[in-house]
Amino acid sequence: MSVLGAETRAALNGVQPWLAWDQIQTQVFRAFECQEDEAQALMEKYQPPFDRMGLNLMLQDLDPKVGLDNFHYIAQGVRLDQIMKAKPLKVLEEILRMVTISDKWQIEVLV
Repeated sequence: MSVLGAETRAALNGVQPWLAWDQIQTQVFRAFECQEDEAQALMEKYQPPFDRMGLNLMLQDLDPKVGLDNFHYIAQGVRLDQIMKAKPLKVLEEILRMVTISDKWQIEVLV
């Protein structure tokens, strides 16, 4: 079982990790459902090792603490305590950046 990093815990500002991770997944889903063309363009830009379905499954299976620590490490402009106020495409882009260019992700998750 992983432990949530102190910086991530502070950024959550009292929001439960499981809830924040669920909200991230919800925003990713909303990006694909509400702005399909733009979401697909982001997939093509970052070329993650998953298709849309694989990305959703990976997010569902990932330990929320690992996901949140990695998301917080790379995300720019998305507050963990206000995920539902963020634009869905922005959340999707940060998730794609996390799984493709984050050195932390490469070391912690892909090893």
